[in-house]
Amino acid sequence: MNNDLGKQRGKAAPLRGPGRFQWHTGAWFGGQLGASSYLGILGCVFWSQGNVLAGFLILCCFFAANFIGWRLWAKRTRIKPFMAVQVLLLSLFSFSLLSFVFIELFLKRVSLHKTDFSAANYLVLLTFPVLMLLFWLVERGAGRANK
Repeated sequence: MNNDLGKQRGKAAPLRGPGRFQWHTGAWFGGQLGASSYLGILGCVFWSQGNVLAGFLILCCFFAANFIGWRLWAKRTRIKPFMAVQVLLLSLFSFSLLSFVFIELFLKRVSLHKTDFSAANYLVLLTFPVLMLLFWLVERGAGRANK
């Protein structure tokens, strides 16, 4: 199955990566939307509960992360797939961290009692750097196997 959509339309072909990571429509958008969907859901939940500002800010983070992912996809003829994945994960990490800060600040502002949003909640964000490291090891191992 040929997944080279750009070449089918007469445009330049996407850059091939030297290792395991290659451009693939389903993998790219599935991973992007799957990794950012919780931000969209969280923003909608805050908005629907009357916390419009917090919901709006979190939704902005969701749309910004997906915009970056879309732009990386649009530049796939000039960007290697592994580097694009790393940039996408870094942007998802950054916007997730920003969303968590918005949530914590918002909860402290509206609540007269102590909130149970603690520093331990931020540990889930370690998923992104761990994935970046694992993907780097996979790409590095594939590069060594190809030599």
